[in-house]
Amino acid sequence: MKNHFLTIPYLKPSQLPAIGRYCSTFLENHKSLTLRQITATFFTAFQDNTFKIIIPIKKKSEIIENLKKVEEGHYTAISVYPEYSTNKSDKTAFFFTGGGAQYPKMGKHLYDKEPVFKNAIDQCADIAMNYLESDIRKVLFSGKTTKEGRLLNRIDYMQMTLFAYEYAMFSLWSSRGVKPDVVIGHSIGEIIASCVAGIFSIEDAIKLTCLSGELVETYTEKGQMVVVQANECIVSDFVKDYKTSIGIAVVNSPLQTVISGNSKDLKEVLYELESRGYETKTLKISHAFHSPLMLPALKKYKKLIKSLKINLPKIKMISCITGKEVDEKVLTLDYWTGHLMDSVKFSEGIQKLSKYEISKFIEVGPNPVLLGIIEQHPDIATANILQLSSADNDEPLKFYESIQKWMVEGGQVKSNSFYNKEDVCRDKFDDLFKDIIQIMNTSENKKEVILENQTTLSRMEIQLVLKEKIAKILLINEVSDLSLNIPLKELGLTSIKALKLVKELSKSLEKKITVSHLFDYPTIEFLTDFLISNTDLSITQEFSEKSDKKDDDIEQYIVKINDMSLDELEFELQKELDLLNT
Repeated sequence: MKNHFLTIPYLKPSQLPAIGRYCSTFLENHKSLTLRQITATFFTAFQDNTFKIIIPIKKKSEIIENLKKVEEGHYTAISVYPEYSTNKSDKTAFFFTGGGAQYPKMGKHLYDKEPVFKNAIDQCADIAMNYLESDIRKVLFSGKTTKEGRLLNRIDYMQMTLFAYEYAMFSLWSSRGVKPDVVIGHSIGEIIASCVAGIFSIEDAIKLTCLSGELVETYTEKGQMVVVQANECIVSDFVKDYKTSIGIAVVNSPLQTVISGNSKDLKEVLYELESRGYETKTLKISHAFHSPLMLPALKKYKKLIKSLKINLPKIKMISCITGKEVDEKVLTLDYWTGHLMDSVKFSEGIQKLSKYEISKFIEVGPNPVLLGIIEQHPDIATANILQLSSADNDEPLKFYESIQKWMVEGGQVKSNSFYNKEDVCRDKFDDLFKDIIQIMNTSENKKEVILENQTTLSRMEIQLVLKEKIAKILLINEVSDLSLNIPLKELGLTSIKALKLVKELSKSLEKKITVSHLFDYPTIEFLTDFLISNTDLSITQEFSEKSDKKDDDIEQYIVKINDMSLDELEFELQKELDLLNT
């Protein structure tokens, strides 16, 4: 993990080579400066009115090496840089993940590294000891083969470990100065969202989390929850004859529904669904939430709700039960009873969220489950939204990458949450910073000359961008493994992945890129030639300055997609499948 980062300011991308050269020369002549002095002083020097690239740094020797790459114009390969320059809104939504996202040792790295995260986990663990026999820290951080580790998937411990993790992650984001304008939780995630929004105290939220899990474990039979890649109307037709044993648990999007219920009956339903070509996936949950199987726990669950103090939220919250903004109904017994039996209307919640002009989505759960669901939602133009995950099963320290992306996109942070005052030595850098400011203030008239002389470099930058986006969509670990001349279809580009890649490229270039372009120019080399030769596609937009001017083509493209019905979307997908098969 890169424990530090170097923040390089600029106003126009064409200024970066000169700024990189000045910085590397300065540091070569001031070798006594420490790593923390360098990174802290750069970080605090240019907080406003500039764009930034952020270079992750592990040791001091990497600084000049990476600055040389900036000087050569190769900064996209070694830095985090702005991609969402069309955003006007500064509003942020926090998403709280529900059951099934848990995995062994989630949060262990942050618990060892971040005092804020550790203190929040410890606080939750101490309160939870009033209701649970085992310390949730042992459940969280023990291996899955240990006695405590095996409790992770038991409902009461699953719920409480997710609560502790997400509450701690919320605390960590907040400590950096990142706070939500609106929150939304998915199923059990709504209890955590309600806690941070002020509806429940942390004590009552943990009481509800632990005891509701215990009620489900004690009074309801085990079952299953299964994700079906089909809309609610289609799925409802398959489960209509199982009203006492299977329910529609969650409507995630127009293309994804979760069913929940008795395992034996679900097996019959899944057979029918899969035989008709619908994809299914069983969740890592032992009981059938939001289904008729919850009925035996209902009476005691109501008694539990009556013992809690419920308040109106202090932060705006979208309900996953009603799909609307939370109001006085959140104070009622009926509302919270719905958490046990009713369907989760997450799709409706996303529709409501789309009205708030949110520019940044942050998922605080241990896996970016909800961000993946949102990608399927036609009501959210995700091409213009910065999406940040806090963690990933394979990337336990994803938080640090996300906080860097937050910063380069103009998000504000607390500088004292990264560095101490004594680390900053501004006086030693005054001459360098004056030079940087001069470069930013005087290079306006040189812009066209600089760009004119960067033809070869621009081609390399384009290919770096293409490689990064393609590797991301096709889940290729090493960008360097991508050949310029192998057709993307042979690398695993399916129709759905092609649509995702089109969205990524359209977002980066701020121009209309179509799926047909990917098939007409099927390799990275051909696609690069097309982008360079086509004057309607501005190559430098990937690294362009922020602008209030919206591009008419991309706006029309987004509107077109958003206005499509489900049938029209399916028709578009089928057309792309036909193209792939020709």
